[in-house]
Amino acid sequence: MALCRNCIFNRLSTIKTCVSSLSTNRSSYYHRTYTTENSTTTLDVLKSKAEEFSGKKVELFENIEVQRLLKRLTGLDLNKVFSTRKEELGNPVYKVLDEAELKKDEDDAIMRAQQLLKMPPVMKKRSRIERILIKEESIIDYDADGSNYVFTDISPSENHRTNAVLVRENASGILREGNWDERDRMQYIYWPKEGQHHEIIPMLQDEYLPRLFDELRHEDILDLINVQSEPDSPDYIRVHERVYNNIDSMHLYDVLQSTRHYGGLLFYLIQNNMTNNLLTYYIKNGSSEDAIDLVKLYCLIHPESEASKRIQDVHEDNLILKEYLLSEGLHHLIEMMENNTIEKQELPN
Repeated sequence: MALCRNCIFNRLSTIKTCVSSLSTNRSSYYHRTYTTENSTTTLDVLKSKAEEFSGKKVELFENIEVQRLLKRLTGLDLNKVFSTRKEELGNPVYKVLDEAELKKDEDDAIMRAQQLLKMPPVMKKRSRIERILIKEESIIDYDADGSNYVFTDISPSENHRTNAVLVRENASGILREGNWDERDRMQYIYWPKEGQHHEIIPMLQDEYLPRLFDELRHEDILDLINVQSEPDSPDYIRVHERVYNNIDSMHLYDVLQSTRHYGGLLFYLIQNNMTNNLLTYYIKNGSSEDAIDLVKLYCLIHPESEASKRIQDVHEDNLILKEYLLSEGLHHLIEMMENNTIEKQELPN
């Protein structure tokens, strides 16, 4: 495989000079203004089309009612939310607070926890970038080492997917937009995220995941892939699916409950009609309210399903759950739910 030479351009007008034979289609450029102490300069900068090949956000996941139910099912266990935060060790701090100050501290803790529980987006997988700008046979094998050249716009941008990453192929003379692997490598070099590695680390490969699952490190895996990869990348989607499937098969839902990843787990299970195990978990543990919310979520995500049509005119929560279980033929869960109710009634006051 040919080596690549990285050519860095703070101003992509330089790239325009390098590719002077490109079409002068103005829609391929946008204006960027540079200000110094003495002058202000506006340049035409080549615009990447990578955004057109990006995966789109799943709008249903962003739905207000879906988000409300996902947050309620996630829960807010402050001890769990803050227990995994890696902070510098120091001497304990003791405070003497009156009731009002204590209430304010509790409210602040809840607000911080809600920020930490913000769910990562759910996106569709991105498509291949296939955009050839020009082919120039006169410069085939121009580089003595057989290297390709990568031209990267590293000027400031709110969205680095608009920054051009162009590749000049030495073997073919083609100038094209960089593919996703090439863009990801340039992103790591020039805009690395804290904790990100230059390539996918072994513990995120399929062969190492089972050992981590045995150690109940599902949350660590998801935290790592969120730093390492973009939400529309194949690795991001692959790792999430592996984790979600293991959680469901082993009934380990409490491992992700009260974490920012629980909403994504629920959405995945419902979207793929994999709710039976989770319903069993909720009903077995006496969490009938969570089971009802799960059914409501199912109806929002699958409005055309037979179960949704059957309960669309039912307004009493317990009947919603029962009708859903009947429609899915889950009679053993109805029996389990009724037994739980009887046991509660028999408990002494």
